[in-house]
Amino acid sequence: MGRSKSVAQLKRNLRYAENRAKYIPPEPDVKGTPESRALESFLYLSTSPIAPDGTKFIISASVKAVSFFGKNDLGLADPTLDPAPPRNFHPGVVIAQIGATTPKRRKAAGSKRVYIDYSGKADGDQSSYTAPICAAGDSNLRATYLALANEIKRKLNGAHGSVMYYPEYYPAIFSG
Repeated sequence: MGRSKSVAQLKRNLRYAENRAKYIPPEPDVKGTPESRALESFLYLSTSPIAPDGTKFIISASVKAVSFFGKNDLGLADPTLDPAPPRNFHPGVVIAQIGATTPKRRKAAGSKRVYIDYSGKADGDQSSYTAPICAAGDSNLRATYLALANEIKRKLNGAHGSVMYYPEYYPAIFSG
């Protein structure tokens, strides 16, 4: 059994629910054209142990994200070949989330509930960057990631920023 809620907590939850029920989101702007993120093609070296050694693919990545991390630091090269990755292939990526130097108190649009925003973005700015990362071999990949993480640490605005790595997904297809 849980602890029973106080009358003040129940009133607060009721107020948040009433605010959510009254909230009508603004109409989206359908007249303007959506802002698309510029993509560029890069040569990616597969790090999967089940891929043949030296397997390379052409992948697309955000120009802003690649310039944030640095193309050479990510291990990417200019596309010289045009091999397509296998279906359901996902390259290994590094994700940087920029944190706030001082967190901000904000109110949710619907419920008007107060929350603390730890993202380091101004309204409408980009607060996270995702780019593919590759290197020849696991130990080289680890060294590349650690060097990259240490290099961009100053751009993350202190303790609330973070850098993460998600490994490559190389689909294993066996016919039999």
